[in-house]
Amino acid sequence: MNPKTEQLLATLEVITEGLWYSSETDYPILPFVWEFAEMGEFNLLNFLISRNILQIGDWEDFCQAWRRAEKSGKQSSLPQDLSTSATGSIEELRSHLTDLELYNVGNNCLANAIIVGKIPKDAWVGLSGTRSEICTPIFGEILTFEDGYSTPKSELLKSQIQPFVKDMQLLSSIELREVPEINWQVAESKAQVLTKLLNSCQYVQTYKYFSLRYDRLNRFMVCELKQLQTYVTGTSIYAVGETPSGDWIGVGTGGYWS
Repeated sequence: MNPKTEQLLATLEVITEGLWYSSETDYPILPFVWEFAEMGEFNLLNFLISRNILQIGDWEDFCQAWRRAEKSGKQSSLPQDLSTSATGSIEELRSHLTDLELYNVGNNCLANAIIVGKIPKDAWVGLSGTRSEICTPIFGEILTFEDGYSTPKSELLKSQIQPFVKDMQLLSSIELREVPEINWQVAESKAQVLTKLLNSCQYVQTYKYFSLRYDRLNRFMVCELKQLQTYVTGTSIYAVGETPSGDWIGVGTGGYWS
């Protein structure tokens, strides 16, 4: 470990010893480190995968979930017809994109699926259902990632895959008992498009750094680190910043709000 990072981490461990974050229950505040040399670039995508909050999905599992929902929908007489079969709809999507990847937040189901892919020689695109019920309070200034980025090819693709989007929306409604909004995002990189999707779909709330109620901890974070941000996802809170040596350190805790 870089000596400066090691020193900062040791200081943070002393500061956080015995600290708890209180909501409707109490959680310990625990330090963590992200070493660039071992773990690579720090970004929201890589961080959530490392914490197992975001999982890399399996296309065959996704297809099976699609077929189960399709069968269930036919048995319950969906109010609208599917545009095509499960295989045909997914293959239509695959025909337009390269580097197609699937991610899940939580359990492996259609409603939690996040799909990203690259338009050849153009932008990255992604789509996912939007969560309808968020129980976490607002802690401060939420960062927004809606930059209006688009390309002519992405606009064309958006119209071309409407049958897939419609089917995904319809089949997800079988699991959710409500019709979800399907969120569409475009960005220059995979990490950027996933960051936009995760925040716009409210799987994650990204804040400018906010204090966890302890003055000494807050002074350390503000004085020793740069690019401070706080992520809130489900019942987890992570405050993190970059060290002078390019590593990242921060603290994680939990919260519960009914």
